[in-house]
Formats: sequence, C-alpha cells, structure tokens
Amino acid sequence: MVVKCNGINIQNFKISPFELIEGEILGICIDGGNHFQNLERELINILTQQKINPAVQIKKGFLFADRFEEGKFKSIFAPTTVKQYLKRNGGNISNKSFFNDSDITNSQRLIKNLPIYSRKLLEISAVFNKTNYIIFDLLGQNPNNASQILKHVKNKIKAGGAAILIDNSEYSPIECTNYVRAEIA
Repeated sequence: MVVKCNGINIQNFKISPFELIEGEILGICIDGGNHFQNLERELINILTQQKINPAVQIKKGFLFADRFEEGKFKSIFAPTTVKQYLKRNGGNISNKSFFNDSDITNSQRLIKNLPIYSRKLLEISAVFNKTNYIIFDLLGQNPNNASQILKHVKNKIKAGGAAILIDNSEYSPIECTNYVRAEIA
C-alpha cells in the first residue's frame, strides 16, 4: 500500500475512502466548476504531504506534475526551450522510453510553441525523472490524448511506482485501476 485514505472532507466536498498500491493509477474525479482549482490544490497539498491530514496515510513521497507557466516578459524576450526546462527540472532529453514525441525530442523547441499534449508529456516526464510516484491532471487534453498519456504513465509505473490522476472528466475511469469521485458533502 502506497496511500490509504479513510475518507476526507475538503471545503464542501467529501472524498470516499480509497487505497493505492504499487503499479496502480488512482483517478480522483472533481466535477468541473469554479471550485475545481481550489479543491485540486488542496488535495495536492494533502497528497504531497505539504498539509497533514490524519485520515490520509502516505508511505511514499509523491510529486505533482505542475503546469508550466512562463511570465509574459520572459516568453517574449527569452522563452524557455525543452532542453532548458528539463535541465531546470532534473531531467534529460534521453528519457525517450517515456515518450516518442518529436516535439519534445527536439531540445531547442520553445515550450510556448509546443502543442498541449506534448507540453503535458514534458511536465510528466520531468517528474518521472525524480520519482515514480506522481500526481497529475489532464486539464485541456482531449479524450484521445488523455488516453495516450494514461497509457504512458501506466507503462512507466508497472516496474514500480504509482500515480494519482486528478481530473474533471468522465473518460478517465476506463484507464484507472481505482476511481473515486469527490461528492458534495
């Protein structure tokens, strides 16, 4: 067991009890709306142990694959390349076992010009360079791209690791080993 939750209340929402074991992907669905980002951030803080919740036991350290954001000034005058991003985030371009995406393997490509699918693969890959225990979301991904990303993650954690997907859509339960929904308390 990597994570065990006895059920938690966050803001006005209740998340049912769940367990996550090695090699599994847990999907946590938070219905879309103006509450999504605050609830997601609160849940990430608990699952990455930045905020302690006695109802959640975590045996391994999880990292969140945060969305890449670049300031307006920097994006105009000194935009970040794939190589610079991976160097800053402890990764390297040789991690091609995770993805075969020509947009990412071109290390001089500007991140601001990457398609959203390639950008998400890059963000997740950077976390996998640090740990095989990952929390991620699929905001902005279409169902086909989301399915492809989930397959990549599933293959990566087979040999050891676990993943938690925080999402606001209905298509992800198919790919997840376990699935819970945040409900209004």
